[in-house]
Amino acid sequence: MKSRRFIDLHRKALRWPVQAFEYIGIDNDGETSMDYEGEKENGYKPFERDLYGCHDFLGRKRRTRNPYRRFHGYHSSGKVTSLV
Repeated sequence: MKSRRFIDLHRKALRWPVQAFEYIGIDNDGETSMDYEGEKENGYKPFERDLYGCHDFLGRKRRTRNPYRRFHGYHSSGKVTSLV
């Protein structure tokens, strides 16, 4: 169900070569048409507009998944270096 998003969009965001990328996933059993429609509307299309998922809809979606605002310790303990 999510393969198209990972292959088309997340792989592109990571700049991972298509030849070295393999998606392994599973689909839900039974009637999946609503699942696929939900993935398209709430997964694929938003990432198509916001490749890194940082703004608007996807940013809000991510914040609701972390209500206590927990983060990895390396944010405050490690030296930040730029890759650019």
